[in-house]
Amino acid sequence: MFRLLLALSLSALPNVALAQTAPMPRMAPAEAIQLFRNAGFELVDGHLQNRCGHASNPRVQFIDLNGDGRPEAHVADVDVKCYYPKGAYYALMVRSDDGRWGQMIAEDAILSFDKTRTDGWIDVEVKPGNGDCPGVRHHESYAYITPCIAGEGGASTREAAAAEAAKSAPPARARGYPTDGWKASVTFAALRPAEQDAIMRAAGLTRSGAVWKGCEGASEADAKSVEIKDLNHDGRPEVIVTDSGYQCYGNSGQEFTILRATPGGWAQMMQVTGILDRFMKPTGAGGYPDLMAGGPGTCVGVWRSDGRQYKILRRQEGDEDTGPPCHF
Repeated sequence: MFRLLLALSLSALPNVALAQTAPMPRMAPAEAIQLFRNAGFELVDGHLQNRCGHASNPRVQFIDLNGDGRPEAHVADVDVKCYYPKGAYYALMVRSDDGRWGQMIAEDAILSFDKTRTDGWIDVEVKPGNGDCPGVRHHESYAYITPCIAGEGGASTREAAAAEAAKSAPPARARGYPTDGWKASVTFAALRPAEQDAIMRAAGLTRSGAVWKGCEGASEADAKSVEIKDLNHDGRPEVIVTDSGYQCYGNSGQEFTILRATPGGWAQMMQVTGILDRFMKPTGAGGYPDLMAGGPGTCVGVWRSDGRQYKILRRQEGDEDTGPPCHF
């Protein structure tokens, strides 16, 4: 059994078992943490936890799924008290050119790799008995598509629908931006299912029929919960996803996530519990506007972008451009 070793010290990370079938990319500790976080794990007191809050030691397999010489990551975890129905979970992760990892697919299941390919990407499969949605997952656009959506239809039906959709889809552009080819006035509802799912997965949500669920099923979003907006006017729009649920988000009742397009997928710029009040003047790096977010109550946060992420600038009373500091 191998151990995941990085060039820099991993004193802040637990040891992670590794089955390596492709060269492991060099990663700083912050990137390794980001890989696990976007795969569905959190680092708590120096130890990884899965979505159920249980201690976890996920196995990581690096494999070049599309033959471009750059490995993707297969992250797998076993926890019979957390994952239904087989007690196993996996996520396939892709790395963007700026060193951020995004999900292509994640399920409570055991994954197998096939010998066939779709658009150059290795097909993957959940075999009967290894999950509640057996069948082959083909790569489409920027994600792998499950043949079942919330139990609707059999694997053959969903695969046929995906194949039919792929006939009219533009050729996949490896490491291209997910917004390539979008019209200026595109809406989330007009996107293909694969594009919708890629956005929602990046926001931490998973499809459940016509909606997407988060917070272990306690929050919900639909097509009307997503706004596509070019925040920095560079011709490449960002996406704002809002999911709601008082059981999860308390008095504010909602959380919003801002995503930016990166080569090969989506990256979170910020994810905050509360209400996005408004955008301010574009004073952040990369032409991004400052923004106000808060609620409930009169104390709001002012956030500024460093070009990649939004970070808290100050907390103030009131929603004017300037206000006195909050007093707790």
